[in-house]
Amino acid sequence: MKKYILTLFFVTVTAFSQQYEKKWSQILAQENKGKIKSATELVDAIYKKAKKENNEVQIIKCFFYKSKYLQVLEEDAQNKIIRNLKTEINSATIPSKAILNLVYAKCLIAYKNKNSYLIYNRTNTTSLEDDFLTWTAKDFEKEISSSVTKTLTDETVLKKTPLTQYEAVFDFSKNQDTNESLYSYLVGENIDYLKTNLNYWQSRNNKQLQAMKEELFQDSENFAKLKFDFLEKEPIKLVLQLYQELEKEHSTSEKQLTRMKFIQAYVNISHELYLKFLNQIKAKSTDTISNEKIQLENASILLANASKKTFPDYNKKALALLDSIIKNNSRTNAFKQAVQLSHTTTLKTLTVQLQKHSYTNENTRASVQYKNVNKLKVTFYKIDQKTNQILQNATYNKDSLVQTIRAKKEIATRDYDLENKKDYRVTYLKNTYIYSKYKDMESIFQGENILEFIKTFPDDQSCREFIANEKWKDGYRCKRCENTKYVYFEKHNKRECTKCRYKESATAGTLFHRVKFGIQKAFCIAFEMTCTTKSISSTQAAKRYGITQKTSWLFMQKVRLAMKSSKQYPMTGNVQVDEFVVGGKETGKQGRSYDSKKAKVACAVELTDEGKIKRGYANVIDDYSAKSIKPLFDEHISKDANIKTDQWTAYKIIAKSYNIVQEKSVPGKNFKEMHTIIHQVKTAIRTIQSHVKKEHLQKYLDEYFYRLNRSIYKDSIFDNIFKRLVSHPHQGWKQIVVIK
Repeated sequence: MKKYILTLFFVTVTAFSQQYEKKWSQILAQENKGKIKSATELVDAIYKKAKKENNEVQIIKCFFYKSKYLQVLEEDAQNKIIRNLKTEINSATIPSKAILNLVYAKCLIAYKNKNSYLIYNRTNTTSLEDDFLTWTAKDFEKEISSSVTKTLTDETVLKKTPLTQYEAVFDFSKNQDTNESLYSYLVGENIDYLKTNLNYWQSRNNKQLQAMKEELFQDSENFAKLKFDFLEKEPIKLVLQLYQELEKEHSTSEKQLTRMKFIQAYVNISHELYLKFLNQIKAKSTDTISNEKIQLENASILLANASKKTFPDYNKKALALLDSIIKNNSRTNAFKQAVQLSHTTTLKTLTVQLQKHSYTNENTRASVQYKNVNKLKVTFYKIDQKTNQILQNATYNKDSLVQTIRAKKEIATRDYDLENKKDYRVTYLKNTYIYSKYKDMESIFQGENILEFIKTFPDDQSCREFIANEKWKDGYRCKRCENTKYVYFEKHNKRECTKCRYKESATAGTLFHRVKFGIQKAFCIAFEMTCTTKSISSTQAAKRYGITQKTSWLFMQKVRLAMKSSKQYPMTGNVQVDEFVVGGKETGKQGRSYDSKKAKVACAVELTDEGKIKRGYANVIDDYSAKSIKPLFDEHISKDANIKTDQWTAYKIIAKSYNIVQEKSVPGKNFKEMHTIIHQVKTAIRTIQSHVKKEHLQKYLDEYFYRLNRSIYKDSIFDNIFKRLVSHPHQGWKQIVVIK
């Protein structure tokens, strides 16, 4: 049966599927030729004949066609159609009047829904005007409600009128219940209208209604006896009473199913109880089509409530029900929906989310979501910046780029076996690691390639994304309440705790915190300090990036803080230790002078088996005593190392704890590697920094040896300093400048 008899002047009026008489065939022929005026004249002729013979079915049919043609021929079609409709309502018999009142209500609903943005801006009036184009939202609601109510005005006549009497107006499927009266159809339409005005939460929270929920699922005879006076004027009361009327006249299992669907939606009831009642209806039903609908509803509920812990077999049960519907091959709507639902349930799906940035020699974190999949193959390809930008900017048709990417050389690939329990449920694997290590993997940043660096980080937002991914790589956790759920804000990559509403930006708590001159500029400064051979001075950085020298100096000091040794990897093998001073010439001060104002430094260098410099560390010391020098040994040199020093007496004391060999220092003969490092450190400070205060000297020494110790790892040196900048707690001006 057609749910919507007419969609007026907004949606094209659909052609009806009834057997057309000869004249109606002529009308359609004229319409197909585009001769709307000729078709209208023929409709007028049928209308006059129908009026004369008092054939209301043909009158209604003529009204539909005249309305359709008016939209083409008349500018003021909307008002004319409504006026014609009201005229027909006034002159029609009770059954036809009920149908036309329903058509009138649907026309107003369609217009109101389409033009709601105009209607709600209108001013309320004291009286209802004939021109509905001037009505307010309240006017529409009042008139629609009145028209729908009028469709059930004369119950006795409507019950005696079979729906088949209006076969020329309605569509009937081959399985349609031809015993249904016009009254039953109109009751169903009233229910559909009233349901649009129901308050979902109010109904589900009504305690009295909840108390009788099992009674609401009784058979038609017992359900019809229920009283709903306690609901007073609530809209759900009228809906329930109409369901009673519907089943009183002619009870079928399909009508009971429709009622139970409504109750399940608007009354708080467990799905187990609902399934129990569905099975009870099916047991009593003998109609095949109704049984299919019940089974479909049963399967839908099972699928919706399938759970890994409590109901692991629901999906299998649902599929068994769907298969039984499909086997009937009835070609009904229930059959078509069952096919679609079965396909959706058994469909193979796979979603893999990787972290945005992959680091050298590290596996990639991934979130894997799959259903009905047994195996997964992951392949990594190195792509150029242009292809990457296309991927980032392409909203649709990204699959078209797959062939381009797959044509490139594979740099890492691995197959994975996924656990498939055949329960047709989605499986989530969070914080899984995808293997992506490979020996010849190149870093994103190579040496001093600043142009490639700028392409990778073109703006502040991309830099913040990099920081956010590193900061929360192990998952988000609120600093205040330890909650792990958050709301994401794209601006500044902020995350807001869903529990205490604490907002945290990507840079908060890192050394990038409160960087106001631009995160991209900060990245560039860090890049130059690590990837270039001799670093950069704060004065040069200020000029290059358009900031003040004070600002550049402060951030560079933060980078130097991040460059401080972790002291986790002590030097082994052959190690040389010596001391030196940093500062200008002092008259009369030679050797290890205790009263010298120069800054004193203890330095250790580890050599390779070939005698080349491998790595080194240096500490600023107060004097040349064993007490001042020994921390360098404790922090950076292994007890098993072979240590060589000169004959200074402090080393004799330290030798009690370490394997030290002392020999006389002869310029140009021994300790060549150590003297080379000392010379390079002094030169770097003198030529790059010009002047360094004693209280900040340790940071500059850390910077020099940070680069020296990673000179063979240039490809990943920025990745390393970046992680340190993110993981290091925030340090402000006072913490950096004020020495306690």
